Amino acid sequence: MSHVIASRLARREIPEISVTRFVLRHADRLADRPALIDGVDGRRLTYRQLSDDIRRIAGGLTARGFGKGHVLAILAPNVPEFATVFHGTALTGGTVTTINPLYTPREIAHQLKDAGARFLFTVPAALPAVLEAQAQTDIEEVFVLGEVGDTPATPLDTLYGEALGDDALPEIDPRDDVVVLPYSSGTTGLPKGVMLTHYNLVANLVQLDQIELKAGQNFVAALPLFHIYGMQVILNCVLANGGTVITMPRFDLRGFLGSTNATASRGPSWCRRSCWRWRATLASPSTISLRWKRSSARPLPWVSIWRRRPRPGWVAPWSRATA
Repeated sequence: MSHVIASRLARREIPEISVTRFVLRHADRLADRPALIDGVDGRRLTYRQLSDDIRRIAGGLTARGFGKGHVLAILAPNVPEFATVFHGTALTGGTVTTINPLYTPREIAHQLKDAGARFLFTVPAALPAVLEAQAQTDIEEVFVLGEVGDTPATPLDTLYGEALGDDALPEIDPRDDVVVLPYSSGTTGLPKGVMLTHYNLVANLVQLDQIELKAGQNFVAALPLFHIYGMQVILNCVLANGGTVITMPRFDLRGFLGSTNATASRGPSWCRRSCWRWRATLASPSTISLRWKRSSARPLPWVSIWRRRPRPGWVAPWSRATA
């Protein structure tokens, strides 16, 4: 008796390319479409701008001697520049380690030292904790999105250098080169780094191709991008399929219902939130533009959700919602 359960889905080939090349596979075709929208101030990055900014960040890092074997840390909330710094680093052959913005200076220092980080990207609100942690580590330079004030930090704008051309790109071994070093939650002991290669991330994105995401759809990024779930299932997956990522630094229900519909021409197509947010979200008619909600980590209260449909005419493809 066989205990092997075969998938009903077709077998997929996993391309052996860098994760950035896979994520930007539709960038030329969708050059003028928005790739990222800041859910707070409405700033937009088209696919052309995103691709160019990634190459310019890569050029700026390369000019500083950064490349394969080096690590850049990202300690930031969900902002469009998260994607440019992440993939700019990946394009150089370097490694990104993502840090929880709520960490204390001691926790930040531990991860920086353990990962062997050389540079760090952050935002002004986190700068005091970052600078305190920097004093305990070998971080050479801290890049900040916004004003740095009277601090030794460097404005992120100065990192945008000459765009790194194809002929200057390093040779990447997708199966062996580590591109991201996220850290575990530290359930037992201190958080530990998880070494993920370009091939690991691309393989996961090929799996996620089954989600039926289409170019032009909008996806609200409320889950933190520093976590592998937000990083892959939201940011990289949506960009790899030509969608638009609407970033939210922190989840706020009113802001979600208001700003996302204002910044995206058709409003968000997808929302991915923990189950306990569902009732409050579905209770508002402002969510009428939502087409698909996905929830993870626990079963959904189907009966109560169905009873709280906003009004007749709401098309809710519950068969697609997954737990």
